Amino acid sequence: MYRKQYSSREFKKLLKNNGWYSTGRWDGDHEIFSDGVHTIPIALNLNRMIQFRLIKEFGLVEGRKRDVKALRACNE
Repeated sequence: MYRKQYSSREFKKLLKNNGWYSTGRWDGDHEIFSDGVHTIPIALNLNRMIQFRLIKEFGLVEGRKRDVKALRACNE
């Protein structure tokens, strides 16, 4: 099965489309992202396997924007 490998810029866009936001904080070569509950550092040179683990662990979807308010309502 083929899985797309994302550039750092594309992966950050994927996170933002799934309701994650940059905290505006940097730690070395990592940008910190949060969804309000979880916080993860994203490296400038993000490894392909780490991308797949994060997509699976946090249920990130590609393409269209997710309805973030509906997801938060379901989780509460």
